[in-house]
Amino acid sequence: MVRQVISSCSALTKLIFPENLYSIGREAFDGCESLKYLFIPESVSSIGKQAFMGCEKLETVCIDCV
Repeated sequence: MVRQVISSCSALTKLIFPENLYSIGREAFDGCESLKYLFIPESVSSIGKQAFMGCEKLETVCIDCV
């Protein structure tokens, strides 16, 4: 996933990444203020700096959840 792919998207509340995702780029979701739930599959081996900076309402981060 490229750098700043969805940065500053205030409407985004939930992210569920696909199993074939291997990396999340730098600042990819920076400033997504309404993001509350984040589900990262086991396949992700790299998360860039500040990928979720400014996601102030983030409540749940689940890595490799069933």
